[in-house]
Amino acid sequence: MEDNYTKGCKWSPDGSCLLVGSVDKKLRLFNLPNPVAMGQCLDESWQAESERYNLPAVTVRERELIYDYAWYPHMRSDNPQSCCYQSYDHLDQLVAAKSVGFSLDGSMLLCGFKKTIRIFHTSRPGRTFETIDAKGQPGIISCMAFNPRLPNIFVAGSYLGNLGFYNTRRNNLFCRLDGCTGGVTQVAFSSCGIKLFTGTRKDDEILCWDIRKLGTILYSLKREISTNQRIYFDLEPELCRYLVSGDTRGKVLKWDLDQQGVTECGDSVPVLQPSASFPAHKDCCNGISLHPYNAILATSSGQRHFPEPVESDSSSDESVSKPMFSKKKITQENTVKLWWLGGRS
Repeated sequence: MEDNYTKGCKWSPDGSCLLVGSVDKKLRLFNLPNPVAMGQCLDESWQAESERYNLPAVTVRERELIYDYAWYPHMRSDNPQSCCYQSYDHLDQLVAAKSVGFSLDGSMLLCGFKKTIRIFHTSRPGRTFETIDAKGQPGIISCMAFNPRLPNIFVAGSYLGNLGFYNTRRNNLFCRLDGCTGGVTQVAFSSCGIKLFTGTRKDDEILCWDIRKLGTILYSLKREISTNQRIYFDLEPELCRYLVSGDTRGKVLKWDLDQQGVTECGDSVPVLQPSASFPAHKDCCNGISLHPYNAILATSSGQRHFPEPVESDSSSDESVSKPMFSKKKITQENTVKLWWLGGRS
């Protein structure tokens, strides 16, 4: 569809399939091809066989726009009802959460709204939930992530550019940070739980915060972001040594978080330079996801395009009506790609 584009992609915890959201209110599930999982995608026979995997295995249509989605850490495909939770307001009407996130052990599902966060316990599916008052963190809760070393602590970002730290044992906000230039669209902890990475919209920086000294920025990672949409980044699953991200130019950038290539910028915040990059899409690369155990990178593309003014031609017949705006010069792409990172054996 011409006006459709993806809204990120996420590998399942077991790496068997890829979940892709899109603006057309659909979630598409793509199975990982066996030849790719076995590293046989470099063979000549794969070129003919790859056509079989172009279509999604499952397509789920939602009634409203999908703001966020997340994999259940212990998902059981044979019991989908156990993975379905619904939020209701005070009038017993369905309301859409603006962000969702699971605890690392899968026992809690967090749903972000304006000035409030709801906690659903996965052991008892239904309408029962606990509420955390988030009035101390202005704005709509846009993203959430749990600390891997402190399982009762999670951080939430808002579209007003602040970060809130919450304790699920006390259901309270105990710290707030203001320092992000744009609205926060993604937060992620390193495996050690010491570093917190934040990405924002219409802002070229991914910031790395030191959790031991709240408010301290260790360094920033530069990427080109010129839209309000969420541009994902991802960390290497095991050691979190590498971080990868897309940008609005369609590029994929990789940073080695252990390297020494840091330069000082004007406002004294160190900048870590990317160690590698390559053009992945002809349009905005909004989704990026590293496979949990294979050398495979998934990327997705697309963004909202607005028609551009058409230059008038004085020599043309003015009696013939012509459109004032057109998308002919705009490059649009709406694709999902898998990249093999393991080299050639």
